[in-house]
Amino acid sequence: TAYEIMPSLVGSEMCIRDRVCTFTLNNPSKKNALSLALLTEFENRLEQLQENDKLRAFILKGADDYFSVGADLADISGTLADQEIDDRIMRVCNLMQLLPIPCLVAVEGPCVGGAVSILLGCDIMVASENAYFEIPAIKLGLLYNPVSMKQLHARFGSGILTRLFLLGERCTANTLLQTAMAGEIVQDTKAYQRALKICLLYTSDAADE
Repeated sequence: TAYEIMPSLVGSEMCIRDRVCTFTLNNPSKKNALSLALLTEFENRLEQLQENDKLRAFILKGADDYFSVGADLADISGTLADQEIDDRIMRVCNLMQLLPIPCLVAVEGPCVGGAVSILLGCDIMVASENAYFEIPAIKLGLLYNPVSMKQLHARFGSGILTRLFLLGERCTANTLLQTAMAGEIVQDTKAYQRALKICLLYTSDAADE
């Protein structure tokens, strides 16, 4: 069984096993916040994966009991300079969509702000019962990428987006299941195991062809 771990100093980890690549947002002390350094590395890793023709699936997850609380506030100024964070998130999404393999995301606990936008790059979401989704930009007086808003509207629909963005409501995984954004809901702590099982079934079927 091929197994390769690529740790990082900026709060992430990538490993490849059985032709499945798992990228982990790994900064539990900040609840896996999306710093510019982390997003830059994520982008670089995804660019490298574009050339890997041995992979059969990709999974994105957060470390411990969090997916991500969104952009790292240490990198946010509340000015147009924050556009760089939005641009990085969009590039990450685009690169995931360009991968010629299924991209899954396993969500435990909070998925907040920019982390909700990252979901747009994935084909299938497996969420635990304790997962929740929130966009507190208006409450915090922060700008939000209009391109992401348009894409979120296309995926969620106007009803859910209004609740998430304008009302700042916290939506559960069950709510997103009704919009088809969440593909499956599992018990707490089981999201990654289920996503991995889906991937291994896919890679097994592909190997038999």
